[in-house]
Amino acid sequence: MDDLSQLETRGCTLPMNLLTSWEQRQEHREDGGKVKEKVSLQMGQDALRAGSPAVLGPSFRELARPAVLVEWCEDCGKSLIGECRLHGPLIRAKDRVIPSRARLTLPHYLTLRVLELRAGNQQILGVFAKKVIQKRTQFGPYVGQLSTKLTRYDESRLVLQVLKDGGKYFLDTPNEDCGNWMMFVRLARNQEEQTLVAYQHCGEVYFTTVKPIEPHTELKVWYAADYAKFMEASAVFIKEESDVCPLPPVAALSHSFSTEISPVWLL
Repeated sequence: MDDLSQLETRGCTLPMNLLTSWEQRQEHREDGGKVKEKVSLQMGQDALRAGSPAVLGPSFRELARPAVLVEWCEDCGKSLIGECRLHGPLIRAKDRVIPSRARLTLPHYLTLRVLELRAGNQQILGVFAKKVIQKRTQFGPYVGQLSTKLTRYDESRLVLQVLKDGGKYFLDTPNEDCGNWMMFVRLARNQEEQTLVAYQHCGEVYFTTVKPIEPHTELKVWYAADYAKFMEASAVFIKEESDVCPLPPVAALSHSFSTEISPVWLL
């Protein structure tokens, strides 16, 4: 009598996947086929998730038990279970941690700084200059996945879209391996903070400096005037007499993304 038959005899309720598999084996036996009595490891693990190991029996506990660590001892010239009692444990060398794609693309005269540590060990980063960066310096293009909706939204970053093959797509960066360093640049909240302007060219987004950036200054960006219209973002413009005149808010960026972007200065 196999393990499943014993369980049924004890009055245990079997999971549906195990019961179906057992019935198929019984039908196969009646047809004269040869079926191995050993229950598969997957079936044993499914049974453990469905009930107590004490009820399921020792055979399932054995099958669900993790593999025993076997190590090679060069001095003994043989494989051993666990550490060698004579020569001690092996010296374990760990691989070097490889930075993400986004961090690897950071230019040598820029650096990342942790500005805030949020719940879940989430780091809020900023991009800072290590030396003077001249006005009209262009960065880009911005690297991201073309998507009809955002999978990750950060209120401190610009939402970016491009026009491709007649369609409007988000540049989505769900993780640091899906973009370049430009994904770390935070948006500017006012004229004094803004050091970069974002614009679209030939289906790509670029950032260009609007003034010289001094060392230890954070790079912050906002939309160029034309790109702000394309993004349907709220905007602010400056009159000759330096009065600030806010434009009325416009529609949300798309049906799949709804948020209000704070107005800032546009250069």
